[in-house]
Formats: sequence, C-alpha cells, structure tokens
Amino acid sequence: MEQVESVSSEVVSELKYKPAGFWIRFCAYVLDLIIVAVLNQPMNIALKSMYKINEQELAGQLARGEMSPIFLNYLAFSVISSFAMTFFYYWFFYRWKSATPGKMALGLKVFKYQTTESLGPGAVFLREIIGKVVSGLIFMIGYMMAGFRSDKRALHDFFGSSQVVRVDSD
Repeated sequence: MEQVESVSSEVVSELKYKPAGFWIRFCAYVLDLIIVAVLNQPMNIALKSMYKINEQELAGQLARGEMSPIFLNYLAFSVISSFAMTFFYYWFFYRWKSATPGKMALGLKVFKYQTTESLGPGAVFLREIIGKVVSGLIFMIGYMMAGFRSDKRALHDFFGSSQVVRVDSD
C-alpha cells in the first residue's frame, strides 16, 4: 500500500498538481449540493403537481404511519429524477471542465487517477452515485479518508478511479 501512495504522489507532482485536502473538498461539495438542490426543485415541483401531493395531507399520513400508493409513486420518481439530475450535473461538468462549479470556484479539478484525463460516464456514476452513498454509510468515514491519506483520496475516489487536485496555481 505504501508503494502505491508514493507512486501517486510522484505522478501528481510530475503533473504539477497537488492533491486537494478534506476541507477544501468539503466546501466545494457543499456548493455543489446547493446547486444540485436548486436544479432539482423544478422537477420536484412538477412531480408534486402531477401527483397532486398535498403537503399537509402527506404530513398527516406520515404521522399516522400510512403511505398512499400515490405518495410512494411520487417518492420513487422523485428519487430517480434526483439521482439522474445529480449524475448529469457531475458528468456534464467533469466532461466539460473536469470540475463542477463548486470545484471551479475553489480551484479544484477531478481527473482519472494518476492522469489529467476527464472521467467518463461510468466513472462518474461509480464515483458520484454509488461511491458517495457508500462513503456516507458509516459515519461519513469514506469522506473523512481524504483527511488522513497522503494522496488525499476518499472512498468514492477509489470507486471512480479518480483524484481531486488543486489547480489554482496555474
């Protein structure tokens, strides 16, 4: 394991990029979460309208431990559309600039591990959807890995064979 970490540091330094640490990545992630939440709102509003979801009635059902089939259908479409929006958001920006707006604002980029290549759709799906869900499952340990590893990679970086680097010195 030690040999792999030293190789990654050498490759990244040859590329003149330094791995991005935990806190700057966290700040970029929060910015991206806000943007994705705003982008998801129109779809969520449309789905509520389409399924005629009444928030007060829904709260009453939940308080009684009931869930109507209409609400379950709405919930399924809402989750699916949210994951789809999240995937397309990350895939578009990683393909276009190798960084999301949150990462661009803080001088970060995401590349395939040990290269300066953009992530493909499969790597984006594994990193942003599967990897981040798994990273957050047990007390966010998968995210915190970036703060303790010399190559600053979190668990979802391993899922997507990626690395977040600082490019603000270019």
